[in-house]
Amino acid sequence: MIRKLSSIIVAGVLLSCNCRFIFLPYVAALLSIWGGKLLSRKLWRRTLVYFPLVLAIAVDRPHFSINVWEIVLSTLVGFFLLLLFIKELKVIFSKTVREFLPEVRPGLFYQEAVFIYSSAVIEEIFFKGFMLYRLSHFGMLSIVAVSFLFTFLHWINTDPARVKDHIAQFVMMFCTGLLFYFTNSVIGCILCHCIYGTPYAVKLYFQAKK
Repeated sequence: MIRKLSSIIVAGVLLSCNCRFIFLPYVAALLSIWGGKLLSRKLWRRTLVYFPLVLAIAVDRPHFSINVWEIVLSTLVGFFLLLLFIKELKVIFSKTVREFLPEVRPGLFYQEAVFIYSSAVIEEIFFKGFMLYRLSHFGMLSIVAVSFLFTFLHWINTDPARVKDHIAQFVMMFCTGLLFYFTNSVIGCILCHCIYGTPYAVKLYFQAKK
């Protein structure tokens, strides 16, 4: 109930501001989460949520550029973010502990792996190449706002919600927001996001192999 009420408040605030057209795809994704929970299949719920973001990307082509320093910096940021989950990483790569992880079907691993990396691409292109690019004239405030909106979208869509996970998500988006702000490219942001999501894919891989 608290999440639903807070999502209505956030949607109302975004639609009442001067930049409402920039936030329309986000609000549509926000509302799709609650409609998507009526669907039985998780894959369809994800499709419903990400469709407005993809639609926004199709309308406004994001900016791409790439250089060596961007790759190096984004890689370092990605591995730095993994330090926030050092205990979980030890569990994943400990052969003894892995024996106690629940088994999953191989199909689930492939489905989740595709989602992890495709969502990283979609989210970074939308939140950086679309939203942050259009709000960049607000400076650092725009990075904080976009980081909050990204974290909020995941907070209302995660059950149960772990505070540590959402803090890490905010830090990741803020760091990649700075990266985009100074490089004006989403390539490094996507790479960083993919590194951040890789441990979960590795964990599922080990569970599917059992």
